[in-house]
Amino acid sequence: MTVLLVHLVYFVLLGLVVLGLVVRVQRRPDEGPLLSILVGGASAVLLVVGISPLFPHPIWGSMALGCQALFLHGPALLLALARRSGGLVRWALGGLALALVLVGIDAFFVEPRWLEVRRVQLSSPKLTQPVKIVVLSDLQTDDVGDYEAEVLAAVVKERPDVLLLPGDYIQADTRDEADRQWAALRALWTQLGVSARDGVFAVEGNAEQGDRAWGSRFHGLGVTVFPKTATVRVGELTLTGLTLRDSGNPKLKVAPKGGFHVIFGHIPDFSLGENSADLLIGGHTHGGQVQIPFYGPPITFSHLPRHMAAGGTFELSPGRHLDVSRGIGLERSEAPALRFLCRPELVVIELTPG
Repeated sequence: MTVLLVHLVYFVLLGLVVLGLVVRVQRRPDEGPLLSILVGGASAVLLVVGISPLFPHPIWGSMALGCQALFLHGPALLLALARRSGGLVRWALGGLALALVLVGIDAFFVEPRWLEVRRVQLSSPKLTQPVKIVVLSDLQTDDVGDYEAEVLAAVVKERPDVLLLPGDYIQADTRDEADRQWAALRALWTQLGVSARDGVFAVEGNAEQGDRAWGSRFHGLGVTVFPKTATVRVGELTLTGLTLRDSGNPKLKVAPKGGFHVIFGHIPDFSLGENSADLLIGGHTHGGQVQIPFYGPPITFSHLPRHMAAGGTFELSPGRHLDVSRGIGLERSEAPALRFLCRPELVVIELTPG
């Protein structure tokens, strides 16, 4: 059963439930809306549990179905109940329906392409001249187009000294589609002249798992890839790039290096291990993609504390910092393509002597 068909089945079944609840309210106008809301919510959850195993990735499928219930069926039911209610109850139900619609519009149509450039300023006595590092993390697209062009143009505009790519570039369902999207990305990269004075460096992300040729995708673009964990000298910086496996190891040990030491990898969990690096850089979490006020992201797929996995720059100890990028793109496949209170970001880290 295709993903689209599963969504259609869920839409129809839950739609019938909502329709039944509306008819019930019409026949029993004196009955309050609470029971209908509870029955509708319970039905949505039960249908998700029953249908989500039909997806290739049930966890993403269940989230997508949940979003459908919350932002489509939910407002429809609330508006129908509001029409049959009076006074403050009518306004409350109508207001809640409107709020859900507005959140859905923001989450699916506004924030996913509302790029933010987050600027960080750090100083170190280990440096004698300024260095600008741009972090382009989790491009994670399945359709290279105008948005990706906007992002790469923003990189070029920054004129970085060092450009770091912490993994997750193209996420496609088939090898042929991945080849097409990589070709489009390479063409765009060349057209815009993406580069950095001291070099562009890339590591593997989850999206590159199974693609043994991921490193060769950058051939001819002036990008240095790290197929294995290694350390190179980049101007005044000592740069260590991690494999995907090492980046996800919360007990990873990295020996001290000379100069201003930067370690970057896809999963930021390596920052929980033993190292004395001056700057640690990771992505992977997407900031959770959804952040709840006063709580943060419900899901991060990281061992980091929630407030760190949400993205930002954090001082681990005097002179040592961790930067976790919310990334550029989204989880693809069956996952809901949304962001809420979690804009995509390009990170610009300006290092200065001091």
